[in-house]
Amino acid sequence: MTRKLTGAVVGIVLAMLVVALVQTVGHFLFPEPELPANPSPQQLRDAVATAPVGAKAMVVLSWFLGALIGVWAALRISNGARRSALVVAGAVLLLTIAVLLSVTHPTWMVAGGLLLPIFATFLATRIVPFAEA
Repeated sequence: MTRKLTGAVVGIVLAMLVVALVQTVGHFLFPEPELPANPSPQQLRDAVATAPVGAKAMVVLSWFLGALIGVWAALRISNGARRSALVVAGAVLLLTIAVLLSVTHPTWMVAGGLLLPIFATFLATRIVPFAEA
């Protein structure tokens, strides 16, 4: 039980760190225009609309890699516990949906944000298979 809980918690934390790291790299590679300290919703919509495609792709890549590495870590720590992996995958997916709902995103980002974390979970379970029930 402790390994399962630890796997889920570490997996979520690691997933969020990976998302933050990849998005930070994306900000260095594709600088964005300066926004005020408290931007209005319209300013945020404009910033997303005018952001380079590479910057948007880095965001989607961060969601994929965050899910992949977070689920992988949860599976490794929990000895392949299905629930630990699904908790991490669910957390990444819920946080991705929250971001997608906060500001209007292009359709391809919405599709990638919803499908790639699921695909990443599938890939992680191929690297570290689920434990036998």
